[in-house]
Parts: sequence; C-alpha cells; structure tokens
Amino acid sequence: MLSPSRLAEIKAEESIIITQLESLRERDRDLTTLIGQMEAMRTDVQAKSASLEAQLKKLKALECSINRLPSELLLHIFDICVVTDTINTRQPTYQGVALSVSQVCGLWRRLCLATTGLWTRLQFECTKSSLKIADLFLHRLAGQPPVEITYQCSKGGPRDDSVEDLILDIVDTYSPSLNSLTWKTLDSRNLPLIITLVNRPAALLAIRRLHISCGAAQIANHARQEERARRKVLLPFSSDKEWTCSLEELHLDHIPLSFLSSFLFTNLRFVELNSTGSARPPIHLSVLRSFISTARQLEVLVLTQIHILFPGEDDIPTSLEPVESPSLKHIEWNGQLSYTDLHKLFRLLHFPSLEIIDICVDKISDHGVRLGAEGIIIFKCLKELYIQFECDFDNNKHESSLRCYAFPHLQKLDLINTGLCPIHGAVPRLEQIFRDPRLPHLTHLTLSRYEITTSQRTAVQAMLGYLPALTYLGLDTCVGVGVILGCLADLTVITTFAKDGPGKGIMSTGSPRVKVCPRLEILAFWRCNDLEIEDLRAAITARNKQYEAMPGQEQDDDISSRALSRKEKNAQLLRVIKPLRKPRSRQHGGPRQDQAKIDLEPSSVTHMDHGVPFIGVPTPTANVIHVRIEGCEAVKEEEALSLEELGVLEVAWKENTERKPTSS
Repeated sequence: MLSPSRLAEIKAEESIIITQLESLRERDRDLTTLIGQMEAMRTDVQAKSASLEAQLKKLKALECSINRLPSELLLHIFDICVVTDTINTRQPTYQGVALSVSQVCGLWRRLCLATTGLWTRLQFECTKSSLKIADLFLHRLAGQPPVEITYQCSKGGPRDDSVEDLILDIVDTYSPSLNSLTWKTLDSRNLPLIITLVNRPAALLAIRRLHISCGAAQIANHARQEERARRKVLLPFSSDKEWTCSLEELHLDHIPLSFLSSFLFTNLRFVELNSTGSARPPIHLSVLRSFISTARQLEVLVLTQIHILFPGEDDIPTSLEPVESPSLKHIEWNGQLSYTDLHKLFRLLHFPSLEIIDICVDKISDHGVRLGAEGIIIFKCLKELYIQFECDFDNNKHESSLRCYAFPHLQKLDLINTGLCPIHGAVPRLEQIFRDPRLPHLTHLTLSRYEITTSQRTAVQAMLGYLPALTYLGLDTCVGVGVILGCLADLTVITTFAKDGPGKGIMSTGSPRVKVCPRLEILAFWRCNDLEIEDLRAAITARNKQYEAMPGQEQDDDISSRALSRKEKNAQLLRVIKPLRKPRSRQHGGPRQDQAKIDLEPSSVTHMDHGVPFIGVPTPTANVIHVRIEGCEAVKEEEALSLEELGVLEVAWKENTERKPTSS
C-alpha cells in the first residue's frame, strides 16, 4: 500500500499535469483559430493570385498577332475560310469551318454568334448528323434564309434516302434566296426533282452558281429518252422564253444541256461540261448551236471529255450560217476531238472575241481538213494557244492540223506532245503547224514531251528565228535540251548595206549579238534529265555578257575572239529583209491605189507592232534574269545557284518529288 506521503506526491503531480494539459489545450485552440485564419488568408491569396494570373494570361494573349487584329478583319478571315470550305468526306464527324471556329475561344465564339453571314452556307451529307448540324446553322441564322446549299454523297459513303428527301425539302423551301446550289451524287433518285426545281422559272430567283453532278450510268438511262423526259418530267412548262435568270456560273457533270431550260442561259459567264466515264452521251451540234445563240454573255466554255456529234460534210447545208458568241474569250476542249471536228466547230460557231484556246486533239481524221482561201479562219483577238496533240510529222496529212487557221496576234503558245511513249516525236517546224510561221508578237513558248536531236539544230534555230519578241521559254520533260541551249548561245554580227563610198556592198558593224530571241529573259525547265549546267551557263554567258565597247574605245579583241571566231562571223551574217519593190504603177507614175481598201493578211505584214522593231533591225540583247529548274536530275542546287554569278537575278531550283518506279 502507498503511504500517505507518496499518495500526496502523486496527487500533486496529477494536478501539475492537468494544469499543463489545460495550458496545451488552450494553446491548441489558439493555434487552430490561427490556422483557420491563415487558411482563410491563404485561400484569399490563392483566389487573388488566380485572378491576376487570368488577367495576365489575357494580356499575354492580347500580345499575339492574331489577337491584335480588329474584329472586322477577323470576321473577314472567317468569311474567307467559310467560302472556301468544302465537305471533307474522309472525316465522318465533319461539322464545317463556321462551327469549328466558333469553338476556339470566347472572343471568336461571340464574334461568330453575332455574325449571321457565317451560317448562311449549309453543307449536307447523306447522314442524319449533317441534318442536326444544319438545324443548328438555321437556328443561328435567326430567321434569315441561307444563301448557299451544298449536298455531296461520295461513293461508298453512308447513304439514307429519307435524309436526301429532307435535304431536297430544305432546298425547295429556301430556293428563292439561294445564290449557289451544288448537288453531287453518284446515284440519286431525286435527280429529276432537282432538275425540275431548277427549270422552274420562279424557283431560283437569286441564283448565281449552279453545280449538278450525277453518275454517268444513271444519267445514261435518262439520256436514252431525252426528249420525252424533257417534255413530260423535267420541263412541264410550255414556254420559257419570257423568263430570264441571273445564273452566271454553270457546272454540269454527265447532265445533258438539253435537260435545262434555255432561260437559264441568258446571263451565263462561265460553263463547264464534264462527261468522264464509260457512258458519255454526246452533245448534238444543234443543241450546242442553240445554247451558244442563247448564252450571249458567255465568256468561258470548258468541255471535258465531251463528244460533239457533228453531221457529215454532205449533211451540213451550204447556207448554214455560223452562230456567233460575241463575248466568249476562253474555250477549253479536252477529249475525243479530231482536227476535222475542230474545224467544223470553228466554222459553224463564230467567236470574234476569243482570246484563249486550250484543246487536246486525240484523233487524226483520215480525210484531213479541206484547205482553201474560203476555209481559212482568222482569230484576230487570240492571244494564248495551248494545244495537246500527237506529233508525227512523217505523214504529210498531219502537217495541215492548224494550217487552216491564222493567229496574227498570238502571244503565248504551249505545244504538248501526247504520244504513247514518254518521249516521242521531234520538235515540229512552225511552218508545219501554222499557215504563217512568223509569230512576231509571241512572248511565251512552252514545249512539252519532245525529243530534240542534233540533226534538228537547223530546224530549232529556224523556229526560234521566227520569235523575235520571245521573253519566256519553258521546256517540260524534253530530251536534247542542249541543242536548244546551243542555239540560244549562238552569236552573230550585224551587217549593213553600204551604198556610197569605197566599201560598197555588205559590211559588218558593231559587236557580236545573239542570233535568235534577243528579248529572252526567263528560262524554265521541268523534268529535263539531260540538262547540263555547262550548256546552260554557256547560253546565259552569251546573253548576259556585254560585248559592246564603250564610246570612244575599240572592242576588246580577246573578248571578241572568245565570243565568235572570224570564220564563224562570216558564216553567220544576219540576213536583212530588203524593202519590197514599188509597184509598176508607182514606178511609171500611174494612179496610186487606194490603200484604205486593201485588207492586208497577217502573212503580208513584215513588221511588228506594240514597240517591237522591224525585222532585220538590230536590238539590244536582254539579260536572262530568271531561271527555274525543277526535277532535272543532272543539275544540283549548288550548280543552279551559281548562275547568279552570271547576272541571273533569281534562280528557283527544286528537286524531283515524283516517286520513282522501283526495280523488281
């Protein structure tokens, strides 16, 4: 048992401990209160810090270049993105640019939601998700009608006929406000309804652009009964001549022109007809003539794989007058075209304002083209000619391909060989192609897929000699480029006729000059694998090096000897065209002929207009200032850039990016 003294000590220690515990508990309560206050202070500090960080982030964002733009400019950029947007068939959840842009940030979202113009273009696929997105667009239009509707159903993609019916209802509902309508599908049972809607005079009041595309197999079934479909299904109206339409741009894929009413053609500016595939219904010449006579404002006509059904020569009445298209400036015709068809087209259709012709001739008529004074067609306004044809000038019948046409003011010419082999056919002489080989206004020439041999040097030099105003020369997938460069590097001296003095006759004056194309400034090469940098440097050196002596100084004999030996000078005298003799009536004092009544043909003109000097008059040699080399394996980038040492201001070099065939 504990003694009373020990029990008293224990009681005393317990009281001390209890006192200390109370003190600690008091301190713990004080610390808990303090910690609470500190936590509150910490929370307040964190909230203020987050607010400042958000403000700092906004300020940092304002420093970005995109956020420095005003709202008007941002909306203009958004509008460009929306206009150039196309349906991405590879992305199943495609929702359009307007919806994507509105989800970038709060500022962009507010701008997009406040601008109804970004939601006026509806793009549909044959899926229910596209309908939901269209409903969202219509909701954000705030009651305004859309201005553009695009429906596209790709091959192998999801298809729902009920969805297409709903899309057709939307098109019908908003048709009076549409500026653009695109309907692209390979198999659509609603195609007759679409064409019926288009042909309804009061349907598309504001339409500017129309694009209808359908599968070739399906439209072939309609084309077999074309006239009956036009009478009973597609055109229920008896007369449409009293109606006009604001349509300016028309694209038809596998859709015959006769399916559309003529009032749609009155204000057309651009027409593209495409008929690729196995089933290609031809266009009758009568249909094309009727279309041209109606589309008086037409400026551009593009025909891709279109076969025009021409009547035979015996079936064409001699009294048949050509139909005139006064505004047509550009015609592009690719596929199933012969020289005879081309001549019939230009003989039965008159294009007085035509400036650009881009054609691909893939058939040679066995009968050829009848030539004669009455068969020559003169294109007085034509400036650009791009022709693809098979070059085989061993047969004389091929020489009359374009000889029944005259191009007095041609400025750009592209000759593209379409032979079966990669490189096939020699460079033709201009007199084999054109009735008049002299092209005094030609400034741009491009040759594609030709093979130039050494034996053709004279022919190439003669061809370039007909082009005194040439400033651009392009060679695409050609072999024998060194022959052309050698002709460009040839030098000659100027000769004059001395009538008086002891040295009568021909005498050479001045320093050596280039022999052909004195105005050449640009050279371009694509996939010319035998292009050698030495040949190119020699041609540029001959043209960019100044051989003329300063006033009061004699020509440097060393430079002159390096440029041209004396023997070469005597052999390469520049031929001067002498003036024509006076008519006998002028020589004998007879009456002068009324020059105003004489209609000179282009071939009789011996000079050039628009600042180009007379033939035979020496002109200063222009420097080659731009060289483009792309896909030429023999020329390295360092070698190409070294041309700048010769005075070339700009050199563009690019390696061949095409995939090479692997060896088995």
